[in-house]
Amino acid sequence: GLGISAICEEIANHFISISNGDEYFAKFLMILLRSECGIESRLSIYSILDTCYIAIGKYPLGNINAFLWPLESRTQVLQKMMELIQDKTFAKQILNNSIQIPFIYWIFIHHISFAIFGHLLIDN
Repeated sequence: GLGISAICEEIANHFISISNGDEYFAKFLMILLRSECGIESRLSIYSILDTCYIAIGKYPLGNINAFLWPLESRTQVLQKMMELIQDKTFAKQILNNSIQIPFIYWIFIHHISFAIFGHLLIDN
């Protein structure tokens, strides 16, 4: 059978090919980015995030804390988040919608900032 990574990739490709950026399909896809989901599923979905827009006021399905906690500590995932923030397509999406920043951008900022500055909170 297919592994979770292959299934997630298949879902991501399906989103790209037929969803036309549908908000509800995107919310379904975001479930796979919850912190408790495996690294394989999240990395597969990260590969298509420049096509997946969810405004900050339109939260994905489920509890928002599932995207925030536990804090990401895996270098591979944090590195991918940094790459996406710096990606021209992803950045263009943010700049073109200065009022409604994509939900996932705030999730990335949360995890990256704690990875960089978290020790400051512990030391004080």
